[in-house]
Amino acid sequence: MRYYLIAASTLFMLGSSCPDDSKRKLPEYDMIRDSIRIEPRDNAGIVDLLEVHSYQTTFIKDRLSSSQTDNVLEVISAAKIHKYDVYDLLAIAFKESSFHSDIISDTGDVGLFQVNYYWWGKKLGYKNFKEFYQGNIDPKKNTKHAIDILRIFSSSPRCKGNNLFACYNGGRGWKKSKNVLNITRYREGVVKTRNRIKRSYPEWAK
Repeated sequence: MRYYLIAASTLFMLGSSCPDDSKRKLPEYDMIRDSIRIEPRDNAGIVDLLEVHSYQTTFIKDRLSSSQTDNVLEVISAAKIHKYDVYDLLAIAFKESSFHSDIISDTGDVGLFQVNYYWWGKKLGYKNFKEFYQGNIDPKKNTKHAIDILRIFSSSPRCKGNNLFACYNGGRGWKKSKNVLNITRYREGVVKTRNRIKRSYPEWAK
C-alpha cells in the first residue's frame, strides 16, 4: 500500500505559478493541512506518472486513475472554451501536479496547476486563503486561473515562446533567479511533455 498526502509532497519541487525566490509559508496553510486526510491508494490502482514520463516513449493515458482522467478532460474542455492551447495546459498540469487537483503545497500553491495564493489570490478575487483553497481544488476554476495567469505572462517580452513556461514557474524575472537552473529544467520538461502528448493524442486539439 502506498500513501499520498493530499498536501505537500515531492510533486511541489517541480514548480508552481509564482516567482520562486519569493515563496512564503502561509499561516493559514496549517489550518487547512490539519483538515486534510492521508489517503491510502493501492499500487495497482495508480501509477507514478513521473516514472512513466521518464521511462516511456509515449504519454500513457490509459494508466491514469479515474480522478486524473477526469481532470485531463476538464483541462481539454477549458482549453476549448477559453481558446487556449490544450497541449500547453496539459503539459503544465502534468508537471505541476501529475493531474491531481486536491493538493496544496506548504507555500500556498493549490490544485491542478499549483496556483500560488501569495501572488495570485487577491488578483483573482479571493479574500483569504481558505476561500482560495476551496475554489482552486475545483479543477475547472484552477484551470481557468492558470489560463488567466499564462495570458498575463504572455504579454511580457521575457515570456515569449517556451519561456512562457519559465515565467509560469519563476516569474518574469526568472533569468535573474538564484534557481534559474531549476527553472530552465522545468521549462524544458514542460516542452518535452507537451510534444509527447501532442504526438500521442493529436485528436485532443479537435
